[in-house]
Amino acid sequence: MLALVSLGSELERVMGSIRLLYMIVLLATSSAMFHLLITLIAAYNPIHSYYHFMDECAIGFSGVLFSMIVIETSLSGAQSRRTFRFC
Repeated sequence: MLALVSLGSELERVMGSIRLLYMIVLLATSSAMFHLLITLIAAYNPIHSYYHFMDECAIGFSGVLFSMIVIETSLSGAQSRRTFRFC
């Protein structure tokens, strides 16, 4: 969650507060819907059902953070992103 501080401030400066809020809500909603869709497909598979997937939890906000990293890298125009800032 600490990545949200640096990503959020950078994206807010580029996109604006309202667009950033809209993007976070959209990413969180789509992440939850994809998780639910994959879970339902696995649970009601006619060949071999995995009903215990219905009791599993989603990965949380990390999918949204990963999407924000991809969007920030795309907006910056860089071809890649450095993993460690101190190198």
